[in-house]
Amino acid sequence: MEGRGVSCNLLKLNSDKRLFVTSQFSGLNPHIFSIWRFIITLYFVAFNAWYIPYSVIDYGWTFFIYLTNWTFIVVTCYLLVASYNSCVYYYNVTRRGEGSLLVLESSEETQLPFKYKLQWFLFYISANFSIIVTVVYWAALYSDDSDSLFIDLNVHTLTSLIGILETFLSATPVRLIHVAYPLWYGTIYLFFTVIYWVAGGTDINGNTYIYPIIDYENEPVTAVLSILGCVAGAFVCQVLLWLIYNLRLKIASKLIIGERPEESRPTSDSTLL
Repeated sequence: MEGRGVSCNLLKLNSDKRLFVTSQFSGLNPHIFSIWRFIITLYFVAFNAWYIPYSVIDYGWTFFIYLTNWTFIVVTCYLLVASYNSCVYYYNVTRRGEGSLLVLESSEETQLPFKYKLQWFLFYISANFSIIVTVVYWAALYSDDSDSLFIDLNVHTLTSLIGILETFLSATPVRLIHVAYPLWYGTIYLFFTVIYWVAGGTDINGNTYIYPIIDYENEPVTAVLSILGCVAGAFVCQVLLWLIYNLRLKIASKLIIGERPEESRPTSDSTLL
């Protein structure tokens, strides 16, 4: 990477697979951390099993045009993959004695199996965009005549809380350059909104927009500013996740120093981007 700028290799999802199935804090491994993920996943799956049919009855297939619902489903998919990977790892550790628990990130990168790459990819999208959804909804879209505060708190707030907790409790690494993945997700949704508008799509009330802040027909300037704001928000959220990640490493390293001799201390990730 010397003298050549940022290498494209940094965009690759390569790291130690144990980082995605363990907690940064040794006291949570493997039982508590695996149980935590399993319980949260069960809740999200159960909520989806009720929420999607309930909403489709009220909103029809327009339920699937909203970024909030896209992101809630992505969060659920992330939890399913992460919980599966953690449970398999927990089984291997407790039943077969395979591998060792890792609480700080190794500087050595290895080729990740697909299931861990998928988990990492979904983590970036769900953690990043959950925060964006939460901020945009409560700051610009929420109204007092909302149908259900219970639904609002789940789909517009709980998701970002889970993303922040996962960032802090797990050993999942966070790299600034991987903001590319949330940006890809946002770009896909942006193209969808444009195609939906050009095709004459409407919301449940017959409006020619999905969200009033991205009304291409009547408020194009507001729409462009909103899109630019979300792009900037993706970078801000990635920095926030990265800061939480570094705080986690510092706290965990201090805890490890008190538990282990200095020569046996694991090293943290040397990749800043």
